[in-house]
Order: sequence, then C-alpha cells, then structure tokens
Amino acid sequence: MTLRDRVQELLDFQKTNPSVEQIYERFYDENVVVQENLQTPRVGRASVSINNSE
Repeated sequence: MTLRDRVQELLDFQKTNPSVEQIYERFYDENVVVQENLQTPRVGRASVSINNSE
C-alpha cells in the first residue's frame, strides 16, 4: 500500500466519525508515544484515551 493510499484510507475513515481510540488502534503503532503539553509521555496504544488525561 502506498503512502497516498494510506492517507486516503485515513481521510475516508475520518468521515465515519471514529473515536480517538479507534483512530489510534487502526493507524498508530502499538508502541506509539503520546505527550500532551507539559505532561509525562504515555507509551502504547492502551494508554491513549480521552478519559486518560493526567
């Protein structure tokens, strides 16, 4: 799959109004590192959640 195809897949998926968790599950690596401003980095898709803000 080309990068262009993957970007188009993401754009089409966005039209379905997915949750943040669904986006991370489908498009991010299992070991993703996420950091909000001035907060500690969170590692892994399991740590990514709207309700998991520190």
